[in-house]
Amino acid sequence: MAKVTFKICPYVGGSKSVKQLRQDLETRLGHKVVTVPPDYIAVSNERIINWGNSHYQAYQKPGATNIRIFNSALAVQRSINKISFFNCLDEYELPIPVWTINPDIARKWLGQGTTVFCRTQIAGRDGKGIVVASKPSDLVEAPLYTKLVPSTREYRIFVFRQRAIYNLTKMSKPNANLAHPARTRENGWFYSMHQEVPVKAPALAVAVCEVLGLDFCAVDILFNAKTDKLTVLESNSAPGTRPSSRAVLIDAFLTS
Repeated sequence: MAKVTFKICPYVGGSKSVKQLRQDLETRLGHKVVTVPPDYIAVSNERIINWGNSHYQAYQKPGATNIRIFNSALAVQRSINKISFFNCLDEYELPIPVWTINPDIARKWLGQGTTVFCRTQIAGRDGKGIVVASKPSDLVEAPLYTKLVPSTREYRIFVFRQRAIYNLTKMSKPNANLAHPARTRENGWFYSMHQEVPVKAPALAVAVCEVLGLDFCAVDILFNAKTDKLTVLESNSAPGTRPSSRAVLIDAFLTS
């Protein structure tokens, strides 16, 4: 049987998550794992992990066989663009924050006493580009606005081909800015620990991955213990990982 080799098409070559994934794959496989550009032409017996690259072309050498590609560029695009992401989940009636692209509607929310996230970057990761508005004068120009979702916990659930395979819980560092409504790395929050999650959360994460058309992703979900409500924040096609979650994800790649 021909030897199977893995390659990674990253969204950016020098990212920490890509380096960690490549190194751990090399350790498990015993051979070098290289990164490839979006126009790479795959040959027989290759596995291409598209790590968040929305421009990957999925070219294959004529006559090549036994090629597997994890995540199409189109699915990654739907995941990265917050407006496309919300539109897609709205279509399938999955729970997401209340959102609008109309600043007048966002201004009305503020007048009603609702905190609004002005999302100045529709492809921002880890809360990048969020400006928090608590009154109409705080509102800034942005392509997307969302209402603040009250929550008591935040989880990241890794999904691989319609299976929830690992969970992480977002935790605060001792010096975290707990007054800020966005649980971001900049505000002192990080994903840690494999913990039990609300019983409906894994199925919700799987549904998100499925409607986006992704083979794998990590889905960030808010939970409000007072109302028992789950809300999907985003999906990550190039998720930050810990050694434990990375090992489980690599197991899924190798056994698929």
